[in-house]
Amino acid sequence: SWPLKLSPMRGLSYLLGNPVVMWCGLAAVVACLRQLIRRISVPELLVVLLYFGSLLQWAATPRAVTFYYYYYPAAMFLSVAITVALKRLGRTHVLGVSVSLALCLAAAVVFLYCYPRMTHLESPWDCMFGCWV
Repeated sequence: SWPLKLSPMRGLSYLLGNPVVMWCGLAAVVACLRQLIRRISVPELLVVLLYFGSLLQWAATPRAVTFYYYYYPAAMFLSVAITVALKRLGRTHVLGVSVSLALCLAAAVVFLYCYPRMTHLESPWDCMFGCWV
C-alpha cells in the first residue's frame, strides 16, 4: 500500500517522483494494456512488459518495499508509457488545449511547487508556493 499512499510522508515525499507523471503514467499503462488486449502492438507490449517486469523485483525481494530503489526503475517506464499512450491518442484537444501540453504544464507546475522543498531551500523560499503540514 505504500506506493499508493496519498498523504505526504515528509521524509520520503520527494523520492516518490512527480505525482502528475506517476498517476498519469499508471493511467497510461492501463491504456496500453487495453490497447494490447484489443490488438497486439510492439510499443504497448514493450511498455507493459518493461513496467511489470521491473515491478517483479518486489515479489522476489524479501526486504520491505519501502526502499526507493525497488520502484524507481519501474517508475522510469511510466514516462515512456505516457508517450506511447499520447501517441496512440493523437492530437486530442480538451477546451482548446492539447492533452499533451496540459500534461506537461501540470507536471511543470507540480515540479515548481515541490522544488523548493526538494532542495531544502531556506525560508521564505521553502514555502514559496505553499507548505505541507
